[in-house]
Amino acid sequence: MRSEEESLVEGRLSSPPEAQPTTSLALPEKYILVNGNSSSKEKSPTRFAMPKKKTWEFFGQLRESASITHLFEALGRLIGEYPLAFLLVTVLMLLQASGIYGMRLRDNLRDGYTPTSSDAMQENKVYRDFLRTEGDPVMTTLLFIAKDGGSMHRLEYLAEAVKSWHHISQKMTVNVDEIDVKYEKFCGNYCDVNRPVEIYVQAAANKTWNPKNKAVDLQYPIANIQGFRLHLERNFFGVKTDGNYSIEDVSNIKHIELVSMMIMAEVKNLEEFQRIGKWELELFEYCRNYTASKETIIELQVIGSEIVDTEMNKDAQRMAPYFVWGVSMMGGMMLLCMCASCIFYGFSMKTTPIVFFVTNGVPFFSIISTFGLMNFLGYRINSPMMIMPFLIMGIGVNDSLLALQSLMQQNHKIPVEAKMERALGSVGPSIVVTTMTNVATFLIGWASPTEEISIFCMGCAIAMSFAFLYTLTFFCPIMAIVLKSDWYRVSDYNPDNSRLHRLAHSLSSSFSKLIVSNKTFYVTLALTILFWIYAGIGVVNINAKLDTGKILPLDSPIRRPNRLIEEIVWTEFYPVTVIVNNELDLKNDQQMALFDDFVKDFESLPNCRGSEFTISWLRDYKEYFFGIGAEDFDYDSDIDMTKPQVFDYSKLLAFLASPIHKHYLANVRVAHRGKEVAVTNFTMTFVYQNSSSWEDRINIMNQWRSIIKKHPELNASVWNVNALFVDQMQSLKRLAIVNMFTTLLCMLAVCVIFISNLASIGVAIVAIMSIALGVVGYASHLGLDLDPVTLCATIISVGMAVDFVAHPAYHYQVKHVIELRNGREVRVRLKTPYERVYHSVSMIAWPMCQAAASTLLCVLPVIFLQNYLPLVFVKIISLVVSIGIAHGLFVVPVFLAQIPLTWFDNSIFQLIVGKDHVGDVSDDDVSLEDEVAAEELAIIGTTPIQLLSEATPLSKEPV
Repeated sequence: MRSEEESLVEGRLSSPPEAQPTTSLALPEKYILVNGNSSSKEKSPTRFAMPKKKTWEFFGQLRESASITHLFEALGRLIGEYPLAFLLVTVLMLLQASGIYGMRLRDNLRDGYTPTSSDAMQENKVYRDFLRTEGDPVMTTLLFIAKDGGSMHRLEYLAEAVKSWHHISQKMTVNVDEIDVKYEKFCGNYCDVNRPVEIYVQAAANKTWNPKNKAVDLQYPIANIQGFRLHLERNFFGVKTDGNYSIEDVSNIKHIELVSMMIMAEVKNLEEFQRIGKWELELFEYCRNYTASKETIIELQVIGSEIVDTEMNKDAQRMAPYFVWGVSMMGGMMLLCMCASCIFYGFSMKTTPIVFFVTNGVPFFSIISTFGLMNFLGYRINSPMMIMPFLIMGIGVNDSLLALQSLMQQNHKIPVEAKMERALGSVGPSIVVTTMTNVATFLIGWASPTEEISIFCMGCAIAMSFAFLYTLTFFCPIMAIVLKSDWYRVSDYNPDNSRLHRLAHSLSSSFSKLIVSNKTFYVTLALTILFWIYAGIGVVNINAKLDTGKILPLDSPIRRPNRLIEEIVWTEFYPVTVIVNNELDLKNDQQMALFDDFVKDFESLPNCRGSEFTISWLRDYKEYFFGIGAEDFDYDSDIDMTKPQVFDYSKLLAFLASPIHKHYLANVRVAHRGKEVAVTNFTMTFVYQNSSSWEDRINIMNQWRSIIKKHPELNASVWNVNALFVDQMQSLKRLAIVNMFTTLLCMLAVCVIFISNLASIGVAIVAIMSIALGVVGYASHLGLDLDPVTLCATIISVGMAVDFVAHPAYHYQVKHVIELRNGREVRVRLKTPYERVYHSVSMIAWPMCQAAASTLLCVLPVIFLQNYLPLVFVKIISLVVSIGIAHGLFVVPVFLAQIPLTWFDNSIFQLIVGKDHVGDVSDDDVSLEDEVAAEELAIIGTTPIQLLSEATPLSKEPV
């Protein structure tokens, strides 16, 4: 009794020869079709014959029964037989999209791009432990600028600034979760941090009325009010002084560019951190409204971590209209291409809307399922995740387009089950290669120690996986249902009479001859080497730089305060906090001498403003101990006052309780040991200047850390507001290199498993490296720096490079195709590089061009947003698509065509088990008609730009 496949093929191939299109199909090695009418020795009806094998070793059987091609053939047959069951799986997967409900965008620009293993993260942890808080220190900067462009030192302007500050610090209240959030409730020991501004304004007003009061000396940078030193350099910036100042003048200040006030908080848990974040956003709105009012004379600017994250999210949300625009452009292009394909292959135009819907439905379902699943799992959705829909809509259709191409090539007389079996058997392995390498690339990024990149890469990995699954459970079942209908195909379609086919054959034939030409190889080799050299120059010269001014949205109101802080504040006042974690014994002269050397090292650095600007509780305590504190005599004490006093902690509590020094409570941790007290750990602040560039900040940060390493006995650490960004820039190149090489190794492993031919694998890996090199190098020539955004885009580029390389590498190693000639299918061996190039081009060129165009059209509209993050992605994706399509359609086939075909005969598996033809088919198993067909083969092209006519014989070698 004949098999089902034999009966199906024989029953469907009995129509007149002229009604049968001649089509080139990749042959699943599972079957060999032998024609009974040929002159072969086997005179039998058309049937499938099993290939002969010399041995039936265990590994050979395993490979034969479990090859990826056969698995996809079985899956295709199941889809063809039970499409509704697979659609039910789609419905179940779509339930995950319900997780989108309640989804919120939230960024962590401060430390989200810093590796968790970096020095800055460890320093952050030390500082958090000192502060006894779960979150980073809350440090929001408030700036006051005169609206008329004049000086802020004018009393009415300073008084207005103080009045605004009183409103903010005393009256501004936000209700969060039925809790009133107010500055006075969360400032803790930092409540008086801006008190010097108020004192200066009061003293200046009094000095105006009484200029002969010599007890008040309001000099900048350190004023003296009745013996109390008032540091003005921490709040007044862009100051110009009068060199002819006298004590009777109000002050030596003649101009102040801006006044800065710090909003600091003691936060013990994440709930408090979130509530203060709400208060910070309310402050942001207050400052905007205050500045917009025509009744005010000063401009209020504010910037903080919560404000920055919110503004970045707003910018990401503005991408939605551009996404709709991009999808519309992509959809229009795909609709035209599908109409052309339907006309070309003889499908009814009535099927076009359905095909268009299911093709675009795959990436759309993937996107909403990804957002829903990630939100359900508790992942934070950040701004880079808003780029993901553009990517998935562009590249998520690739699998569907390849499957559609293969389905349209099938013999329309065979059952739908056989069509799905052959189609998925043909494209399934290459689809798996690209999907697995894309997913692996993004999973490597997910394993990255940078939080924001990790979230983005996880989202892309999930979306790519969903795109693959929806191709199998949604696209293929719908296509199976369409193919089973009566109206999907034009009844009188005959490709042999089409001028379009002959034109496509001519173009494809000329292109294939060009590819296999030796001259083309030498020219391509020379151009590729030049391409590598120029790209390498760009890679070497790329700068690892984080320019927050570029990352912030162009129209965001926080760009102004960010610029003022970078250009003015940090130029004059750039502090570093030093945390000393070992207890100091004030009576131990040797230990104190080491500590003094430690302090001296910080204060002797070139840009340090000097010891008088250092914020040190210990120095003030020593002054207090031997000054004011010396007068606090306890008459009930047994201390002999005739002996010199020894510096110790005996007067510490009185020092910290004094109104002048109580702010130091935030800088020390006091341990009570019976009647004695001691400081177990403490902080001090050194002030530097001329740190307006990131190069300066990186250099000074490294110097601080060197000092810390030089004094291990103190167990000290440093903390600076920019340390996280400094480590980001210092780790970017290393992180990029590690990710690149890890990704390439992962791709190599996937290619070994699924392509399994050394020659194809070698060319594919070199091509992927070439594309990645070109993308990074030419991005550098386009003026892009290596920052977290560029790193994200580069990771994507490596993953996308696989799409352009794996398909031609896989299809070139196909050794046999099925030809439909005169109403019968025959098996033909591809014996020349020309035939293999032609077969590869006919299988992948059209869907690859569609995928490349769809990706570009989908992302191009965001260039009109004119913000840094989307512009970087547009540039990187444009580079990878243009370089990738050149490699996939030209460079890779040119190099493959120069490799002897015998190198493609054996897989890695065959080399390992020591057999040359395990699971393969010898030429003896091919019928005479197959042999004749191999000699006078007329491969019929399968796309609108690649088609041969049966009347035009295909020569073995190009002319």
